[in-house]
Amino acid sequence: MSLTDAAIRAAKPGDKTIKLFDSLGLYLEISPNGGRWWRLKYRHANKERRISLGVYPTIGLREARKRRDEAKELLAQGIDPSAHRQAEKEAVKRQQEAAEQTFKAVALQWWASYGPTLADRTRDRTQRYLDQDLLPALGDKPVASIMPADLLAVAAPAEKRGASNTAHKLMSISSHVMRHAYLRGLIPINVAAGLRGALRPLKHTPRPAIIEKIELGRLLRDIWAYEGHPSVQWYLRILPYLATRPGELRLARWCEFDFSENMWRVPAGRMKMRRAWNVPLAGQMVKMLRELEKFSGGSDDNYLFPSVRSRSAVITDVAGLAALRSLGWEQKTVCLHGWRSTFSTLANESGQWRPDVVESCLAHADRDSVRRVYNRATFWEERRALMQWWADHLDALKEADPTN
Repeated sequence: MSLTDAAIRAAKPGDKTIKLFDSLGLYLEISPNGGRWWRLKYRHANKERRISLGVYPTIGLREARKRRDEAKELLAQGIDPSAHRQAEKEAVKRQQEAAEQTFKAVALQWWASYGPTLADRTRDRTQRYLDQDLLPALGDKPVASIMPADLLAVAAPAEKRGASNTAHKLMSISSHVMRHAYLRGLIPINVAAGLRGALRPLKHTPRPAIIEKIELGRLLRDIWAYEGHPSVQWYLRILPYLATRPGELRLARWCEFDFSENMWRVPAGRMKMRRAWNVPLAGQMVKMLRELEKFSGGSDDNYLFPSVRSRSAVITDVAGLAALRSLGWEQKTVCLHGWRSTFSTLANESGQWRPDVVESCLAHADRDSVRRVYNRATFWEERRALMQWWADHLDALKEADPTN
């Protein structure tokens, strides 16, 4: 006999749980404390199962029967109603999480793991792109709602004003963030993945570098004749002798130099490859550093090249370039990073040094992990000899008679 609303209202709790049966497996369970739950008993995969259909009186008899019938329809299709409900709950939960996960939230999660892997300068530049461009434009948008056009709208203005490199950087960072969202299951596809061809290709212009010996000698003599601030003077003089990246030297501190081993230990945070690197110091380098020490030494924490305004700060990354321009050397002819190309070209052309040793002096990591370990173990003495040869070569060019 089926249940009625009157029978349900008249039922009283007992000392034990009471079950009031309706039909087709539906029943109302009344606990001793008065709680009332609709249950459905059914069989699936040859096993008896139960599922809750709600609480009475929030769910009345008519609604309970409707829910029973819906469950029966699923069973007729071979679907377990309990498993189906759990899957629906998970889907709703994922949708809610996706709605709460804004671009800013995902970007900060990505940045917390990715940012520390970058060299200091790259990390600072990427942080500016996030803070000044991407987060103001996309920060409040749920990642699930972001479309390719939204990402393009951020990068396109930079491309339009001629800042193609900035446009590509913005697109690259956006792609990283959206890929992070995709890998976390917040979006079904990475909508940034298909945008590689949406921006005009970058035109890569090689950095200017002087390799002609007479011009190189003239540049070295001009540098040594420069009469600007001592920090800039010594920065310009020392950089050519090391073949390191300008930023790695500019931010150097005295605690990184071991004069007992004639070695400069560059910390991982300043290296592009994100691992500490040892640089052999030629005799000329040691002599120049000892002279510079009289000006900026005194404490291991001191910068080699303190700022003009404060000894606790360092010279800017444009100070050296500005000095070269004041000496009459144009941008199309000379840049600080060009010394690395000059070193690589002349060292390789000399025929005295193995290419692997030259690459190692430039701190170019070998892509083969086994070779990389081997090279680090065996190249040190060759690198030391090469850097001494390079220092001698620069001295010879600087001291050569320009009229001959």
